[in-house]
Amino acid sequence: MKKLFAIVALSIGFAVAASAQDSTAHKKDKIKSELNLTKEQQSQIKSMHAEYKQKYAALKADSSLTAEQRKQQYKALHQEQQNKMKTILTPEQQSKLQEMKKQKVAQVKQHIKELNLTQDQQAQWKSINKEYKGKMMALKNDKTLSDQQRKDQFKSLNKERMDKVNGILNDDQKVKLAEFRKERHQHFRGHRSEVSDAASGSANG
Repeated sequence: MKKLFAIVALSIGFAVAASAQDSTAHKKDKIKSELNLTKEQQSQIKSMHAEYKQKYAALKADSSLTAEQRKQQYKALHQEQQNKMKTILTPEQQSKLQEMKKQKVAQVKQHIKELNLTQDQQAQWKSINKEYKGKMMALKNDKTLSDQQRKDQFKSLNKERMDKVNGILNDDQKVKLAEFRKERHQHFRGHRSEVSDAASGSANG
């Protein structure tokens, strides 16, 4: 079940990122809004993200590491970042963040269960995700592209991947997956509106 969750969660993550076009920014907006971060906290988190972005890039570029060593160091670095995040947030904000994560996991697990994938479908989906994860990482790291070119190619690549995913699903599974993606996309759109309204209200105040 854990493998199935990882497979579909990764796939949905790709899909939502493409449909929302800039899910990282939306995620940051949601966290800022839900946790009611102060300006100082926002600045500290921004600096932390920049710091660890460089650390992750250096780790990825270290050709002296084996795949297992890189995996273990990545996990350690991730834990280090999580610990640093805890020093920035208040206990109440930490609890809220954990609750947000739990709600997201529970929602995705429910949709995964509803898809009712066979073992063969799980294997095929895993293979597709592995193939396109590499392609999307290469696209992300292509410094020759403008932001708009990268965004357009990311959307195109995701459509190509989703066409392959749909090719292994039956009609009922296709409908359920489409509904979930639509729900997630509407969630991002709704949150963008909330953020815009809040900013407008602050400006008018």
